[in-house]
Amino acid sequence: MKLIQGTSPCGKYRPLLDSYLSNELLVETTHDVMRHLDGCASCRFELDERMRVRAGLRKAVGSVAAPPELRGRILTALEAPGRAAGMPGPSGKAGWMQVAAGVAVLLFSGLLFEVLVRNPGQFEALLDLAWHQHEGCTVAGHYPAEPPTEAKMRHDLGAHYEALLPVMQTELSDYRIRKAHICRPGGREYAHFILQKGDALVSVSLLKKQDGEALGRPVAPSARQGGQLTAFETGTHVAFVMGNVGAAEAERVAIVIRPGVLAAGL
Repeated sequence: MKLIQGTSPCGKYRPLLDSYLSNELLVETTHDVMRHLDGCASCRFELDERMRVRAGLRKAVGSVAAPPELRGRILTALEAPGRAAGMPGPSGKAGWMQVAAGVAVLLFSGLLFEVLVRNPGQFEALLDLAWHQHEGCTVAGHYPAEPPTEAKMRHDLGAHYEALLPVMQTELSDYRIRKAHICRPGGREYAHFILQKGDALVSVSLLKKQDGEALGRPVAPSARQGGQLTAFETGTHVAFVMGNVGAAEAERVAIVIRPGVLAAGL
């Protein structure tokens, strides 16, 4: 997606904010938007307002149930347009507009998310599991007063995860790494980084997926009491960014580390 030109920096970047929130921009455009947000209080306020509107819509319509027959018709139209028995596929602009309207109903009723994620309960369980890990280690203060040496952190991460250390050091150079280690709460193994910037205390945790586990979307934000949780997945892991920061900052951290996490082969 190309940047939209305007008469001012805000006029150029503000039209991109919804795509930025939906993680739909190219990496370089995302970085451009983030740089603008860092120096523009007006656009940060606008971004926060849009996030609040999205959260309000989800809360308001999350319990709305679409009729079962509508769900079946929309799914059939999406999977095999024009081939469903007794149901013509969408034809022309009007036909596809009907499908789009039905998809919108499914989206706001939560049913489309049920299709995209095999087990919605599992999705929430993964986020809850990660947040408890963050609370039990980072929030509980299980890190030394002075950060360990790089050699110590590499040793504590082990051969499988030590390649993540330079990713955090390079992409999150504005943070101080307080600890990097393997954390094993509840019998699950996390590669866990504790990061600090001023009063902000953030966990970056990678959890190896078990059979069938999946998030179902590139970035999954979730507000929590005491902070924000954002997650993304790779072929083998789910990566969580958690801490007492706003949604925009948690998402920024997730976006900037994702290429390095993928490059590390996780």
